[in-house]
Amino acid sequence: MGEGGVTLVELMIGMSISIIMMAAVVMAIQTQGKSANRETDRVDLNHNLQNAVIRIEKDLRMAGYQSIDSSALHTGAITAATANSITFLYDTDDNTATGDLKGREGIMFRADTAADAGYIAAHPRLLKVALNADGTVASQNPIATDICADNATPCGASGLTFTYYDSAGAVTAVLNDIRSIKITINGRSPRLNRDTGSYTRGSLTIRVTPRNFG
Repeated sequence: MGEGGVTLVELMIGMSISIIMMAAVVMAIQTQGKSANRETDRVDLNHNLQNAVIRIEKDLRMAGYQSIDSSALHTGAITAATANSITFLYDTDDNTATGDLKGREGIMFRADTAADAGYIAAHPRLLKVALNADGTVASQNPIATDICADNATPCGASGLTFTYYDSAGAVTAVLNDIRSIKITINGRSPRLNRDTGSYTRGSLTIRVTPRNFG
């Protein structure tokens, strides 16, 4: 080839460099895309957990409240307390009913089960359950999804746990001795990460002292 031309070897070297550069760009784009997907999962997960904590804390801080009698508000306010659910009373509508409930309505927070409408084993929900005076369910609504503490499908470990403390800060199982409650919510992304084969997971913990418990 004449002076100033390109030899076949030079052409092949140039093409090889171009292919390498293009491959590097494609890999960078793929990596950026994977990172963006993981970040989206984290943001959605954190929002899901924060919303759940806010909803529980808001109601639990009012446990025991009733509008007609300000004495011993904590007595009988928590009616059931397990490691994975809590049921308590407070006057949500400021009515003036009398009797054992003293105008207070029942509220329960728990994870859903196979007995609940809309239950999906791979995507367990956190439910807020409103109870009638006789303990039957008046309504129930999911406040968070994918509440789970492991990577199993279906979920093998509840993502909702409660720990109960008395006035001295010791763990207690005596309902009328409870003065504060630690709530831990574990959640995971709704889908497996294609790169790791695992869910993106997160956890939030808060300790709540109902304002009426003193």
